[in-house]
Amino acid sequence: SGQPVRRGELRRLAATWTPPAEGRVKQLVAIVCDRSRNALRDLVCALASGHTVILLPPDAPDFLRRVEQVFDPHIVAAQEGGRWVLRRRHERDLGLHPELALMLPTSGSTGENKFVRLSYANLLANARSIVQYLGLQDDDCALMNLPPHYSYGLSIVTSHLLCGASICVTARSVSDERLWELFEQAGCTSISGVPHSYELMAASGFLERTLPTLRTMTQAGGRLPPALATRFAHWCGQRGVRFFIMYGQTEASPRIAYLPPEAAIEHPGCIGRPVPGGELSLETPQGERIRDPGVEGELVYRGPNVMMGYAAAVADLASPSGPPLLRTGDLGMIDADSGFFRITGRASRFLKLFGLRISLDEVERQLERQGLEVICTGTDEQLGVVTRRPASEHGSIRELAADAAGIPPHGVAVRGVSQWPLLASGKPDHAALKALFAPAPGAAAAEPAAAAEPSAAAGGVPQAGGQRPSQEPAGAAPESVQQILEHLLHTRIGSPRMSFKDVGGDSMTYVLASIELQRVIPNLPRDWPDRSIASLQAMADGGASVQRSRVFQAIDTSVLIRAVAPLQVVCFHFGPAWLAGGAALLLLVVGYNVARFMLDHIAHDRWGTVLRGLTLRIFLPYWLVVGIYGVTHGGVSLPDVLLVGNFLGTHQTDLTGIETWFVQAIAQAVLALFLLTRLPFVREGLRRRPFATALGILALASAVRLLEPIVAPQLLAQNEGREFTWTFWLFALGLLIHAARTPRARIVASVALVGLALAFYPGDWGRTLTITAGGLVLVWIDRVTVPRLAIPAIMVIGSASLFIYLLHLRAPGWQTPTTDWTVDLIRVAIGVGIGVVGWWLYERLGDLVQRLGAGLRRSAGGQQRVDL
Repeated sequence: SGQPVRRGELRRLAATWTPPAEGRVKQLVAIVCDRSRNALRDLVCALASGHTVILLPPDAPDFLRRVEQVFDPHIVAAQEGGRWVLRRRHERDLGLHPELALMLPTSGSTGENKFVRLSYANLLANARSIVQYLGLQDDDCALMNLPPHYSYGLSIVTSHLLCGASICVTARSVSDERLWELFEQAGCTSISGVPHSYELMAASGFLERTLPTLRTMTQAGGRLPPALATRFAHWCGQRGVRFFIMYGQTEASPRIAYLPPEAAIEHPGCIGRPVPGGELSLETPQGERIRDPGVEGELVYRGPNVMMGYAAAVADLASPSGPPLLRTGDLGMIDADSGFFRITGRASRFLKLFGLRISLDEVERQLERQGLEVICTGTDEQLGVVTRRPASEHGSIRELAADAAGIPPHGVAVRGVSQWPLLASGKPDHAALKALFAPAPGAAAAEPAAAAEPSAAAGGVPQAGGQRPSQEPAGAAPESVQQILEHLLHTRIGSPRMSFKDVGGDSMTYVLASIELQRVIPNLPRDWPDRSIASLQAMADGGASVQRSRVFQAIDTSVLIRAVAPLQVVCFHFGPAWLAGGAALLLLVVGYNVARFMLDHIAHDRWGTVLRGLTLRIFLPYWLVVGIYGVTHGGVSLPDVLLVGNFLGTHQTDLTGIETWFVQAIAQAVLALFLLTRLPFVREGLRRRPFATALGILALASAVRLLEPIVAPQLLAQNEGREFTWTFWLFALGLLIHAARTPRARIVASVALVGLALAFYPGDWGRTLTITAGGLVLVWIDRVTVPRLAIPAIMVIGSASLFIYLLHLRAPGWQTPTTDWTVDLIRVAIGVGIGVVGWWLYERLGDLVQRLGAGLRRSAGGQQRVDL
């Protein structure tokens, strides 16, 4: 494997296929697929010869033995002793149906002896549908690291061979750098993956790659979290790559529906429309068709790719085809906005995790064989296991359940109960059991709940709904990624698939979070706020052995600038004039952070979320300071409360000693961005072409700045350049710097930065140097190394930057520099100290409000949830 395999080459390889004893009867050939040319050759040859193939997973000898006992195949093709061999077992006539082409296991890895029977017509019809809606051509080359015995992997083989395209087969993981070297060497044009594949790609830096030959990305095998789907859809849209979200079942050979690439950003939670030649509908339990949007029913599929039926014994291999109708067992509805189908749940006792179909009954049976009485439940994001065993045994139960299901342990959550919840009939109440794994009331719910699992390295026991461990000692430093973020964000996190941005992270908490996370993830990636908590925890677990310096630590560049800029502002006001430019640099960083943490919300017109974040972290502290100062000094300035004092020249006359213009400029910049996004082409540009759109916004802001002295010179004379028209270009420059991710874009951003700083601050070398130096560092350097001893000060000053800016001038008359540098230094220290105290009090007020809110929710909630 590792080199492209074309249809013609497979035909030549197939011509060399010579079974030990060719019989006249239709043969049943069991192929143990190991993603090799030999396996592909034998698969293609057996099908082309009219035989029936059973595809089996490698490294599962017990499974192979059960298949041999139950179905009695004529031939077994597998690796034996390092060689690929065809082992003939017998020549008896098994009475195979003449149309029976392929048998695939239905349960992934749970070991049930039940197979889907597919005909030659089934395979051909679905391959044609896939070729049509993906637009496959003979010059396509698919990177396939999915196993061929898995129906998704098999469909890649059949569709590409049908149109004469190539397949590059490999067993390497998407997190393996050598896979992407192979991708480039082979000139691959497409990538296919299950949700876990996309999580690994996001966690391993895939989105920073440049793959010039990539045309298409497809996803199937389970539900991709909408946040991650949107992220990849944006990435693909910016690069002209088509991103298909697909839905299917093995019983349908396997594709049933697909979401067109143009709809992936707006409707990432939908499965789209049926494949060409198929029909998808919704039905009530009574068999009545549902046509109205928003009404839930069972998804029913009709098409020529629907299986012949199931096989659980050799006698089933002679059975004829059933009707071309498949009741999927999935519940869904028609999306009212798009008209696409959307999955809402699963009616049967199966989950689809990590691309595998997991039988809950089979997992229960396997655990029962080991003396454990459990009830399994869950969602398509986690397997839930409920037990009456003590909490001390939950860790081992989790490992055994993960092994039985064939999934990683972090995909399993365990809960304990004293008695099984029962229905009136005496049967287990599965709804009540499933509720044990739902997030706590008030928890962030950007995605469907999946209980977060602290890593084994952190010594954690699974917690209900992502709640913090109740037995955690007061004041104990959180060690898992989830505990760190819950502690800093004052919230419960409902799903490990959520990211820092998903759960309300912003530029203020980012400073603390990035430094705290670097305790457990030394090489914290630049895009960590976009990555799922689960992927960050995997990095933390994998980085346990990384050698950490005791003297130095690398931190995010924007964090260091957030700490240095307010210090420069204070020093400028109390010291030499050449230290100017700190406020301008802070405005640039504000624009950068708005793009970093809020651009997705802005691009999708979710301004409510944006304004809540800005109000909590910027405007509310500002109004508190203005209100308290105004009351204590004889009146509140209404223009400052309304955030327009910088236009009226009242920002320092009515509130002497407080620099209110800075926050007002931020508010007006955000308002301008809101008004710009009322234009559909701006919103679309932010989604698909963020750099070009940000460059356009900067050009507009620069034009406003250039025209102001001509159109409204009185504004500049009255406000000394603190008005919105004078400062918006700095905010827009921050947007551009964040969007500059390629070397070419960074060069353009650097030229714009230096050119505009020189143009707008002629002769003001202090400000020009500060803006250009700080901006260029932000453009080109992701991380800087600082002494560990400086980390606490950087963390506190960076987090308190807004309060330092607002409060450091509270003592009138202190702005005048003295000739005694020690006095100036004391003034700087006092100014910074006042700001830090103000920040600390505001955070404690937030803690108090959070605790009061949690107490009220518990009081209103009545019954308490099980918390282990």
